[in-house]
Amino acid sequence: MTLRSLELKMNKVTREQVRSSAAWAAYGDAIGFITELADSQKAVYHRAGVKRVETTIEWKRRIGGVSGATVNLPAGAYSDDTQLRLSTGRCIRSGGDFDIESFAKVELPIWSNYALGAGRGTKVAVAHLTNRDVNWFSNNYSKKGIDYIHGGGNGAAMRIQPHVWACSDLVKKKYLIDVFKNSITTHGHARGFLGSIFHAETLAYVLVNKSIPGPDEWLAFFESFRCIPDLVNQDPSLKAFWLPSWEGKVGSCLSDAIDEVVKECIDDYDLVASIISLNKEDSYHKCLVAIGGMEPSTRGSGIKTALLAAVHAWVYRSTTNPEQALAEAANILQSDTDTIATMSGALLGAKGLEFPNGKVQDLEYIISEADRCYDISINRSTTNFDYPDLFTWTPPKTLVDIVSGESGSPELKGLGMGIAISETYLGKGEHSSIWQWVQLPFGQTVLAKMRPLWAFEIYRPLPVKVRQITEDVKNTASSTDNKPPAFKPPQVKSTVELHKLNIDQMSDFVIQHGFDEKLIGRCILELSTRELGVESAIAFAGIIVKAKGVRARRKPSDLSTLI
Repeated sequence: MTLRSLELKMNKVTREQVRSSAAWAAYGDAIGFITELADSQKAVYHRAGVKRVETTIEWKRRIGGVSGATVNLPAGAYSDDTQLRLSTGRCIRSGGDFDIESFAKVELPIWSNYALGAGRGTKVAVAHLTNRDVNWFSNNYSKKGIDYIHGGGNGAAMRIQPHVWACSDLVKKKYLIDVFKNSITTHGHARGFLGSIFHAETLAYVLVNKSIPGPDEWLAFFESFRCIPDLVNQDPSLKAFWLPSWEGKVGSCLSDAIDEVVKECIDDYDLVASIISLNKEDSYHKCLVAIGGMEPSTRGSGIKTALLAAVHAWVYRSTTNPEQALAEAANILQSDTDTIATMSGALLGAKGLEFPNGKVQDLEYIISEADRCYDISINRSTTNFDYPDLFTWTPPKTLVDIVSGESGSPELKGLGMGIAISETYLGKGEHSSIWQWVQLPFGQTVLAKMRPLWAFEIYRPLPVKVRQITEDVKNTASSTDNKPPAFKPPQVKSTVELHKLNIDQMSDFVIQHGFDEKLIGRCILELSTRELGVESAIAFAGIIVKAKGVRARRKPSDLSTLI
């Protein structure tokens, strides 16, 4: 049996489908990014020198707000949609597990430095994750009218495709729990995480059936949302930590919140189903208008965006020119052009199309990551990204401090050393930052924000050496002979005054005393008596679980440094 036939036997999805889905998702993002939030053709012309965008081209954009700079973007430059998709993919380990801790504590905080086109909700959520006592399951942020339980935007749905591409069993929907966890890290409203679920369902359908799902399938996907509470209750961390806090803040049970959004979905479904049944050329545009896809208050909804992407893919399901189809989505101004185009591109491409003719930045790396996801889906050993030790890692609080130049080259902490490949762009104001395009060692290109003293010499882009990422010894270790000797924790003095310790001090004290079970229990009971007791206890437990997990993965020779 050849390797090719073995792959098809293990997984009916082909490598070409996953590659094509990734390429067209990035292309849709890149072409829609040019017109994102533009309110007129005049605005598009100011950015790109054309009134209508037909393919990826060079253009310019102002970044960094009022004190920012206008930067030149190369043809095919992509936004936060593809950036976060790549971040998600790197966190899927060789065995298929999603390293959500590294995603929440390394990828997301570092991404905030080089983010392009990110929404306010996602940026506030990510900033809150830099706090030591905040975990992926307890990110209850609230700032200037933006809070976790109302985070129903599409910032999660746009990034979850790698979970589907890497799934070993799409029919049994093994991707759902990781899609859910990924989403609730930043988005706490049911519209946000159900939008992710819906898009995952539509993408899985295309990969398995090699056709675009239509209205009947959409309705079935909406009804399947009702199984989410069961999935949550089957996951220990979600059931113990996330669910009680979430339901307490929302003031209703998860199933009721889902039922409410399902009703909204069915109302939107009735509108779009009646429109597309007429088979008119402008049916996608009419669907946008009908369900609020062009209204500022609703156009960024996670579930509406996922539905509109499915509508767009369905309307253009038979197209012989997918670039033109995505250009149509990109040129309906005042809609969420880049996210709808990227999600529709992922669906159309999943049928197994030829790559787009238009340029896509970092395409070689994007395809390499797609290959890695496919290898994971067929249980083939692959490489893992080498993240910092989460026990000692602390994400920088200030965005510009994420980039360091002490070695003479730009280093994005947590991701590695790169090279500068562009001129610098200086912001306005006396203490302005600068931006510079940096190529990272694994092949991704980012526009990094940094202090002016780190203006680097320009080099030609290095030949991209994709997949040169360290092997994760955790996935290759099979022997039990090297287990460290059983560790007996020291006795804990009962006289310690826990009420005088904050969460960080308690955590350090428990770690120093070998995770003594009685001490952990005493700490939780003490925290429960304080203001915000539930949240404090959850944060404390998260720190302890993470620290314990790190120690369990340490080499025997490292044991002495931990006690």
